[in-house]
Amino acid sequence: MKAQIFALVLLIVLQVAFSGYADASTNIYNIILISFDGYQLKHMWEQLDAGDLPNLKKLMEEGVYLELNQMDYLTQTKVAHAQMLSGYQSATTGVYSNHHIFHALPTGYTFLERAEEYLGNDDVATGFISGKRTNIAPVFSMMDGLDYKSIHHEYLENITGGTGEKFLGFIDEYHDKRFVAFFHTTEPDKLGHIYGENSREYSEGGAMCDKYLGLIVDKLEKYNISDRTLLYITTDHGFAEGGFNHLHEPKTWLITNDQRLKVNQGDARIFLPDIAATIMYSIGIPLDSLMLQGYPLQEPLPQEADNRLEVMKDGSPPTVHIDEEANLIKQYIDHEPITIKWRVEDDRELSRSYITVKKGGNKYVNGSCGDLIYESDEIEGLEVSFETEFTLQQNELNLYEVSVYGIDARENIAVKTIILSLDNDPPQIEIRDTGVINLVINGIFHLECEFTDLTGITSIEIYMDNVELMIDTCDKNKVKNINQTFYLSDFMQGIHTITVKAIDIAGNEASKDIAIFAVNNDLIKIIIGLIISILSFGILYRKLGS
Repeated sequence: MKAQIFALVLLIVLQVAFSGYADASTNIYNIILISFDGYQLKHMWEQLDAGDLPNLKKLMEEGVYLELNQMDYLTQTKVAHAQMLSGYQSATTGVYSNHHIFHALPTGYTFLERAEEYLGNDDVATGFISGKRTNIAPVFSMMDGLDYKSIHHEYLENITGGTGEKFLGFIDEYHDKRFVAFFHTTEPDKLGHIYGENSREYSEGGAMCDKYLGLIVDKLEKYNISDRTLLYITTDHGFAEGGFNHLHEPKTWLITNDQRLKVNQGDARIFLPDIAATIMYSIGIPLDSLMLQGYPLQEPLPQEADNRLEVMKDGSPPTVHIDEEANLIKQYIDHEPITIKWRVEDDRELSRSYITVKKGGNKYVNGSCGDLIYESDEIEGLEVSFETEFTLQQNELNLYEVSVYGIDARENIAVKTIILSLDNDPPQIEIRDTGVINLVINGIFHLECEFTDLTGITSIEIYMDNVELMIDTCDKNKVKNINQTFYLSDFMQGIHTITVKAIDIAGNEASKDIAIFAVNNDLIKIIIGLIISILSFGILYRKLGS
């Protein structure tokens, strides 16, 4: 009887253990998150329908397909991956866009680091492999404790193997141990920036991603671990239809073999931070204390997720008002501490405010906006006032760019920049010869100019009789040449004024006027006819007089 009871208890224990193994709730699964960078939802479906993505299609048909959004208005690589790996929005991560990074993602925020902490370094292998450097390295520079990390500028496949071979190599090295990994490709995003979203190259990039998905699945099957490896395949943002960029393309997607996510199929409230929360849930990490802004998708989204739809409607940035700008310039010139007062307003809800400073002559890389000198706490309300003081040491160019940022709950960004400079000298303008007595025939006017400035030119403007012909925003060039042909056929014949303006970083402006005389061929014929008639009359008159 005791033996029967023992056997029954043992059977129950085994059943419980096995059921836990099957539903992935007891931390027994490997996890791979794969991000195919910038893979437009519509384009992916076009390739699926064309049969170009057999591995992704198989995973979709056997697993779960979800459509989701990037919460922030600016849809870019840095901010999206910070959310995807942490479960937080920009106000928490400090990563706002490709060109507004005020912090790297804090240490310990990624699901990879949390897996190391929760499971223990000896019990899990973690990997972070990316084919992008500029838009990934600055964000994830503070990650700690990972077993394998590789961030290089390279395509999935190239002469040396590329990022895709690193994906496969990671599985080779760690297949006999539990692992959690993030694989990130430069395709098809980089090809879209070069050739356009509707290009053959963009499609080839998508097909290459699918090829390596198939190779990853094959590798998992080779080591008999495919049935205990959860795959989450996604993208960080969309791509402008037929375009070369993705300023606001929030539609993304998620395909997985994690069947539990079916509970949220068709829900429009899913966002990128939910991916990190979902992966942490699959690892078994308790989420209650983390205060994530993402929800685990293995469970139905709660009612409070409705607020996301309201936030999504906000496409307008806040406004930034700076008090007494002229006084700030005077304080700098007088070597005084800079006391700055400003106000941020929004018609929905504010999030944060920052001040950064760029020093003239310094080169800032990786999208940096300069040195962060002020950071507000997370703010609430529709209007908030601020005041802070800082000191600036005058530098070799005597120039600083002080930028005040206001950010709302949608992460729309407003910025107002003040130039503090001792430079009072306007740019120099040299106008080359525009033709004999500046005669413009048939409205074709050619202009050659050279602009020079000590601190750098920000704008060149050309007008004809105060009507805009050209405005060129310069990249703070110290020397800038214009060699341009203008077609002025819409202007009346006669005397006109061409005005050339240049503005430097410090706001100094210089201008020069060029008087031109516009005619067409008919008038020239009349003038030539008159000249010939006058000459002929003179000759005839002399003959008659003789």
